Amino acid sequence: MSKYKCGLYIGRFQPLHIGHTHIIRKMLEECDKVIIAIGSAQESGTKRNPFSYAERHYFISEAFNYDDALICMPLKDRENPSDDASWGDYVFARVNQWCGLIPDAIYEG
Repeated sequence: MSKYKCGLYIGRFQPLHIGHTHIIRKMLEECDKVIIAIGSAQESGTKRNPFSYAERHYFISEAFNYDDALICMPLKDRENPSDDASWGDYVFARVNQWCGLIPDAIYEG
């Protein structure tokens, strides 16, 4: 039996690195479902965000056995990023809209 039903990890993964993979492996051990929210999904081709969402999704899917337990989703930047009070609501609404799930664990690195 897993520790959590659904875990969430938000990152830009520009690029996917060993720290990211360590956290995702831990999540796969502890959670029934793992949601990877790929941030700044609308950005690519810049110094800060060189890879597209599709490329980052591919990196993650190649690094892990991609099955029903692991879900990747795009997470676009908000139009008004200075409104920190609503960040959590924004993320949970997007996750629920994409996956129909609400995480009971949030991972960070």
